[in-house]
Order: sequence, then structure tokens, then C-alpha cells
Amino acid sequence: MFADALYGGASLATGSDLSFVGSNWNDRISSITVPSGRFVTIYADADYGGVSLTLTQSVPDLTQLPGPGPGGTWNDAVSSIRTGQNCSVPSISPTSVNLGAASVSGSVSVTQTAGCNWGATSNSAFVTITSGSSGSGNGAVGYSVVANPTFVARTGSMTIAGLTFAINQARADLPTACNLGSDPVPGSTVISGSEVTLLRSCIDALRAISGLSAHSWTDSITAKMTVIRAVHLTELRSALLDVYSASGISAPSFGSAPTASVTVILASHFIAIRDAIRAGPVRRFTKETGSDLSR
Repeated sequence: MFADALYGGASLATGSDLSFVGSNWNDRISSITVPSGRFVTIYADADYGGVSLTLTQSVPDLTQLPGPGPGGTWNDAVSSIRTGQNCSVPSISPTSVNLGAASVSGSVSVTQTAGCNWGATSNSAFVTITSGSSGSGNGAVGYSVVANPTFVARTGSMTIAGLTFAINQARADLPTACNLGSDPVPGSTVISGSEVTLLRSCIDALRAISGLSAHSWTDSITAKMTVIRAVHLTELRSALLDVYSASGISAPSFGSAPTASVTVILASHFIAIRDAIRAGPVRRFTKETGSDLSR
């Protein structure tokens, strides 16, 4: 800062804020130099009060800038100043990522003016920042994403240099055990042990993906076993409803609970369980690809 125009007369150099320029300089500044990449904000009053103006380049004559001083300019009108790095608007690359269900690590590049600080935070529990939680100028943020064990695709994000980095993670892969084949035909298909075994295998596979243990099934079912009891049907329903609960999917209604020695086990009971698998977990896997692995 200079007492005269064209950077003449007495001078005062500072690289930090001044809440008051001092009695010798108050209302005496007529020209200001601003180093490249920095800014200077001048204030008409002490303590950064009154009218202000931010400069990003040197001004050889403050009479050329309209302001609050004598003659309606900024000449001899500065009482306090702020100075700092003239930071550009930051950018990140990429701005989003689409991931599979497996765990993965990645990085995001940050572009910013040298000397300008930025930070990074995770907004999602399954996303961890592994490096670059803060930086200055150009840099990078490293992150890791844990595997998605559920039937539901999920989204997360990080905030980097004030910008949002979106993370889209796919659901877990559909287990091959849930290739159910053709449905039994009501009134003509005899429900045998093979149907129960097939559904048990599918449901246990779905339970494993959901972080549940395999169900403790009643009886060791054989393929040719034809005496299917109410407890077998009840178990299939219950074990599948556990999957719905763990996956955050609204549970279906199977109607009245089967009763031993009273309920006649029908093909329709097993079709209802198949439909519940398709309507919930399996559909979650397949609806975006257009495939249907449940039939």
C-alpha cells in the first residue's frame, strides 16, 4: 500500500489481515499492489466495517475507483484490510462412480489453486476416506467401499472441497440356487420332497447374502418324500420372512398359518412362497437387467 498514486510515497507491506491500518495510514492510502494469485479486500471502517471492495489486481490510483472517500472514490478512504489467497472454484474428477457389490477402493482428483485449502468427509457408513482428508492446491482423495451384502442397491457420497462425489453401489449377485424352474401346477402336481429341498436351498442362499445363518430345518427331506407336513411349509415361510426383514423389504402375507393334521398342503402354498421370492429379493436382483432367473 502506498500513500501516493502510482505506487509512490511512503509504503506499508503486509501479508496478513489488519483490523486497523494504524493512525499513520488511516484514510491515507492512494494505491495498492496485489500479488498474483491473491486478493485484498479494503474496508472504509476499522474492524472490517462499512463499505468494502475486493481487489484481485493492483490499483495504481484509487481515485479511479468509486467509493466512500473524498470525491466519491476510494482514495484516502481505507481503514482496514483483509488479504489472502485468491482461490479459484475447485473441481473434482470424477464426480460420481458406479460400483458392483464387491468391496473396492478408488480415488478422486481435486483441482484447486496452489495454497488454497480443502477438505474431504464421508457422508455414508459404508464409505471410508483412506487418504487425502485435507489438502492444499491440487490433490487426491482415496476411499474404500465395503461390499454390499444386501438385496438392495445403495447410494452414498463424499463431500470433497465443498462438492459432492456420488457413489452408486449395486446389490449382491443373485444366487444360482434361486433358479426355481417351472411352478407346480395346482390340482395336478404332487408336492414332493424335491420342491421343499429346492426352496430350502434358495432361501438359505438368500439368507447367506443377507448376513443370516442357514435355517435349522426340520427333517432331512429326500427327493421322493411325499409326506410334506405343515411344519415344512411354516419353516419355509418363516425363513423367507427373515430375509425380507434383513433386507428392509416389506414382507408379504401368506394368510393363515398351516396347522398340523388339519391343513392340506397344496401346490398353491408353494407357489405363494415362490411368488414371494420373486416379488422381493429375486426381483430386486433382476428388475434392472430385464432377466428373470426365478423361472
